[in-house]
Amino acid sequence: MAKSTHTAQPPGRRRVPVWNWLVVFAVLVAAAGMGLNFVPSGQVALVPHDPLDLGGRVRIDGSRPEPVHGKVFLVGVEERKVSLLQKFLLGFDETVSFEVAPTPTAREIQDQENKQAIATSKEIAVAVVLELLNQPVIYTGGGARVTATVPGTPGARLLRTGDRIVRFNGEQVVTAADVTRRVGALSPGSAVSLGVRRDGQPRVVRLSTVAPTGGDERIRSRIGVSVDTPDLKIRPSRDVSFKTENVGGPSAGLAFALVVYDSLSDRDVVRGRHIVATGALTLDGTVAPVGGVREKAIAAQNAGRDLFVVPTANVDEAVRGVQLACGEGQDCTRVLSVENVPQAMELLSLTPSELETRLAN
Repeated sequence: MAKSTHTAQPPGRRRVPVWNWLVVFAVLVAAAGMGLNFVPSGQVALVPHDPLDLGGRVRIDGSRPEPVHGKVFLVGVEERKVSLLQKFLLGFDETVSFEVAPTPTAREIQDQENKQAIATSKEIAVAVVLELLNQPVIYTGGGARVTATVPGTPGARLLRTGDRIVRFNGEQVVTAADVTRRVGALSPGSAVSLGVRRDGQPRVVRLSTVAPTGGDERIRSRIGVSVDTPDLKIRPSRDVSFKTENVGGPSAGLAFALVVYDSLSDRDVVRGRHIVATGALTLDGTVAPVGGVREKAIAAQNAGRDLFVVPTANVDEAVRGVQLACGEGQDCTRVLSVENVPQAMELLSLTPSELETRLAN
């Protein structure tokens, strides 16, 4: 008979079951994750924000205008502070992007600038529409201040940022629009004399206009500068107000103009559609590019809106945003690019079949 043997397990060397190690690992991962959730990433997430319906938010001469046949929306981008864990998790969402978080001081300055910008955008939108409808508007301002120059142009060679243009070919300049309109009406190669104040000292700058770039048919020439109006005051012939709560920044100008135009004119430009619009306006009616258009396009698509109207400079970004958010089998939000307010109103007045050829997607 064979003798059985048994080897005893040495004390303290008992094998721990695998599942125990898994539990320990899971606890450690959870603890690390909780810890990372309290560590600031130093960045903010740019998140698509639901478009804001302007219906019922506009008053003209103290009363609400006739109902717009359809809806017009402004759209913004929400900034959220994110921890390291949140940034990691949101990194898997293609609709979210990130940028460096501003300092508290920079944030305070930015908030104040955004409040002022939206107030100015409302005034400019009303003024542009009233002029388009041949209704009087009175402007006062401190001339046209140079805010940027385009390399290689006459303006870049002879003008500096901060210069204030106060006369154009001997005529007084009250606002930036006085310069852009007069330059745009000239043929390329036209001689221009500018009365300029630089560092408080007067001087005369003589230059020639050059051919424009881009597709704005209203502009025949340019000098290569961007200008704004210091101390701008606008006195429109109609009292128009907007209720927009905590929205800030200049990018709602086009949406404001669309609502006011549709309310005051005999033309129906909304045509029963749900239209999201973004774009900053200048006094001459130009629709200037804005930021966050990718996220705004995603918001328009997620909300199921019919049309997204954007500055021409932002059209590619808008199309990519819609494509990113539009799933298979869905109706995709259509994108319309515009250069200026008159063009926007003309295009939106087209029949659906006529407009189809002008859409970007």
